[in-house]
Amino acid sequence: MDETVEQKEKTPDPSPESSPQRSRMMTIFFRIFTVLEFGFLAFILFDLFRKYIVTGNLDWWKK
Repeated sequence: MDETVEQKEKTPDPSPESSPQRSRMMTIFFRIFTVLEFGFLAFILFDLFRKYIVTGNLDWWKK
């Protein structure tokens, strides 16, 4: 039983960097960043599709 008490005393408190509040904030930030990133990627793909597939301009490299 003394060993568990000593182990508990040796473990430091969680640092402010790993606090639950900061963790939640980083999770929300990461979700927003992910949505923006995939939205931007989708816009690029849609723009390419609109420019070359819908218009039938499939010979764009021959210019």
